[in-house]
Amino acid sequence: MKVEQSKPNRTIRELCSLLGYSTQAYYKFHRTKEKKYPGHDVLLHQVSLLRVHQKKIGTRKMYSLLQPFMMEHHLNLGRDAFFDLLRDNGLLVRKRKRRKPITTFSNHPFKKYPNLIKDFEPTAPNQLWVSDSIKHDLNRLLTLSYQSYESAQKKVVYINYLFY
Repeated sequence: MKVEQSKPNRTIRELCSLLGYSTQAYYKFHRTKEKKYPGHDVLLHQVSLLRVHQKKIGTRKMYSLLQPFMMEHHLNLGRDAFFDLLRDNGLLVRKRKRRKPITTFSNHPFKKYPNLIKDFEPTAPNQLWVSDSIKHDLNRLLTLSYQSYESAQKKVVYINYLFY
């Protein structure tokens, strides 16, 4: 809630005391907010123009594209301050969520064993069993499903679901 949005018959001193702040802290906050990014309105307008054409452009790439513009307008803003400016104004691009379940991660640094059943053809039941585990993320409910298949009969033998 902003102090300016409250009832007009209250003074800033009364509102600050209600919120537990001194009036000096209130005015200092507004002074530092204005000093933090001088000329940031022009830069934010340029960012919004870039985002019209490229909605998912990252901040680092946008920073490098806006370097000539910032030099032209004498805006001395570093990369981290540019990140802070976009974060304060809600203009950072959010990462996309993964839509499909995570199954096997083969690029791990641990030992990988060779495929022992590459040329093997099962001729009778119970000669070959295959297992897999799948991680599902359903509305913040994590489930792990373990499934075992008997290869010769091609049927599911065992399924186990774990809910977290």
